[in-house]
Amino acid sequence: MALKELGLWIINDIIWYKPNATPLLRTNRLAPATELIWVASKSKRYYFDYDMAKRLNGGKHMRNLWVIPAEKHRTEHPAEKPETLLTRILLLATREGDTVLDPFMGSGTTGVVAKRLKRNFVGIEIDAHYYAIAKARIEGECGDYPAVNLFAGELPFGE
Repeated sequence: MALKELGLWIINDIIWYKPNATPLLRTNRLAPATELIWVASKSKRYYFDYDMAKRLNGGKHMRNLWVIPAEKHRTEHPAEKPETLLTRILLLATREGDTVLDPFMGSGTTGVVAKRLKRNFVGIEIDAHYYAIAKARIEGECGDYPAVNLFAGELPFGE
């Protein structure tokens, strides 16, 4: 289903370039060193902190190609994102008190960063093992994450 069909507007598409990306062991294709990130909003009237973007980019207009090194994973999740990356996104696209949704919560990095920056957080993770990891990380960081199971088929949003 397309994001617009869900009522979401793509604000920015960001290319995250990892200069220290893990080498590919196979020799039959190029080693991936980028990931595409979409920042979306439920409204055409969205928040974007242009001044923060300029400060983070040395006073210059920030581009959508971000060179941020990959970091050593804090958990066993294979697609864990660096806190530095999520911090930048949340500082640019949200204010204190806003709600951040991560529909593929994984190990909970977005939730940890959101709570640290005083944002509300809703995370959805279908894998029970990774949900437990994310919940423990977020509770360890913040202590107030609601104990709600957000597994597919058990979502507390009604029919």
